[in-house]
Amino acid sequence: MDYPISTCLEESPIYQAVIKGKIDDVRSSLAHKVFSWDWADDDEDDYIFRNSLNKAVEIDRSDIVAILLQAHFGDNGYDKRNWKPWYVTEALETAARLGRQEIVRQVLETEQDNIRNISNALDSGVWSRNITILQMLMDAGASPNAITDWGTPLIAATSAGDLNVVKFLIEAGADPNKGVDMKGYCSPLLSAAFEGHQDIFDYLLPFVTDEEEIEVAQEYVSIKNTDNC
Repeated sequence: MDYPISTCLEESPIYQAVIKGKIDDVRSSLAHKVFSWDWADDDEDDYIFRNSLNKAVEIDRSDIVAILLQAHFGDNGYDKRNWKPWYVTEALETAARLGRQEIVRQVLETEQDNIRNISNALDSGVWSRNITILQMLMDAGASPNAITDWGTPLIAATSAGDLNVVKFLIEAGADPNKGVDMKGYCSPLLSAAFEGHQDIFDYLLPFVTDEEEIEVAQEYVSIKNTDNC
């Protein structure tokens, strides 16, 4: 009988070792194992490893994260490439999003060469509202003006809704006039307006130079204010 992959996760030794904090068992589970990245999650070992790694980040166990990232990646019979960068990058983005400052620092210090598109981690980091993490990421090369999964880090920040984070990015050089096409045009001001973040909208408005964008954004704000009445 085939069990759902989620069931396999809960019953896997490595996942159980992670959630119980048993470092020796984590090491034992990694022995002679090879992992290769699969976004579709149709490979059981990969699914279990990724979720174990993310769980270690979630429970803030930097020691276990370090051990997991020493696993054997790639060089197997199916793929000769080294897939470690994808695991490292996901761990960094998860740590940044959850505000796991020590894990962010650790990954930046020990796995710099394996990080792919570090600016996506800056995207993730705005949701933690942790300015120290954002500064660490920019010191390591993340750009507040990079094109990222959320458009730009500033667009992500306006969506997240923390004015202090928005101010930090602006002061760090983020361009408030930089928009992107994401199945329709999006900019920091439009994002703030659409999400109903009036304080961020008011802060960004003096920086924006596109009159048409301002007009559209003000219409969004008007609709939001009407809906909230």
